[in-house]
Amino acid sequence: MFKNLKFNKNYIILFFIISGLCFFSCNFNGEVDIWFLLSHGRYILGNGFPYTDVFSMHTGLNFVMQQWLTSIIFYFIHNYFGKIGLYLFIFLLNCVVTFLTYKLCLIISKNKKFASCFISVILTILLQIGHIVPRPQIFTFIILIVVLIMLELFSSKRKKYINFLPILSVLLINFHASMWPILFIFCMPYVAELILKKDKDVYHLIIMMIISCLVGFINPYGLGAMTYSLKCYGNKIIGAIVGEMSAFNLLAGLFVKLWSFIILVVFLVSNLIILFNSNKKNFRIAHLLLFYGTFFMSLISIRNFSLFVIGTIPFLVKYLNIKDKDQFVLNKKWIINYIVILCIFIGVFISSIINKNYEFSLVPKDAVSYLDKHADKDIKLYCDYSDGVFYEYYGYWWWW
Repeated sequence: MFKNLKFNKNYIILFFIISGLCFFSCNFNGEVDIWFLLSHGRYILGNGFPYTDVFSMHTGLNFVMQQWLTSIIFYFIHNYFGKIGLYLFIFLLNCVVTFLTYKLCLIISKNKKFASCFISVILTILLQIGHIVPRPQIFTFIILIVVLIMLELFSSKRKKYINFLPILSVLLINFHASMWPILFIFCMPYVAELILKKDKDVYHLIIMMIISCLVGFINPYGLGAMTYSLKCYGNKIIGAIVGEMSAFNLLAGLFVKLWSFIILVVFLVSNLIILFNSNKKNFRIAHLLLFYGTFFMSLISIRNFSLFVIGTIPFLVKYLNIKDKDQFVLNKKWIINYIVILCIFIGVFISSIINKNYEFSLVPKDAVSYLDKHADKDIKLYCDYSDGVFYEYYGYWWWW
């Protein structure tokens, strides 16, 4: 595939610019969960960690703020720099995801620069379709990609990096506790590969995983945060209300059908690339297990599409036979290209600001203004979830 193509570093830079252009072409207008995060970030900074629900119809019931660290960071940025500041912060994290994926692909491909760049940008663009948004998952993506980098380095006998796995465990349990078990799921294919190879390094990896599990208790909610995903996912009622929690189904409603189709396309294309370009030299059991394991997870819940992409796309770099040209030629032609690209980038960015792509959702601001003038904060406000988290941010208790 692409056997006769050669690219130099100019094209690599252009690909990273494309990633930024795609980001600013998206918007946060359908994002409502941010108000939940902001209100709880503010509450934690002012009152400490909540152990019972303090904002909604569930007031008094046991509560685990499983994204507490994300909430504080988002609230701090939003409080001091506003929505545009938070928008640009997510863009910077988007760049981190792209760069880390690029580094992962370099390790997997043994330094194929252009192929690594191509794959990393494809992965980032796929994640930008509804996943790189102001939610805790953006930190999860970064942590999981770093985990894969460590595991790949460990597989190439650079063992010292895996010793940092417990630190990533502590970060993930506090940034996004519901995704904490995924750290261990991503490690298991590498454990299986080492066992099949009868490699004694498996004991080192297992010890690091055990330590990573134990340090998971370093969070404000202890075992409650560690077992959060077991208690809150797989519930049929939640699946019926929250579309992204639904299982793969090509016959369901438009939202589920669309995401199911995307999952299927990524799966089929990935299989074809592997089928026509695999050989004994590039075949890895760990990669295959990660590929099919994360695909199975996306069948259970379409929200796991992001995990499927992270666990699949980077490893396709091995099958792209693209030759690099290391020289960096900055002639008149390329200077003109860069100027044009820079103008386009600035134009797309300005357009995103003018179109208010940074706005989180269509919120009932007029209703809140009316309530502030004619109602007390302790009223029982009945509304749907999308509006409820916005009222919550402005201090109203809500029921739905």
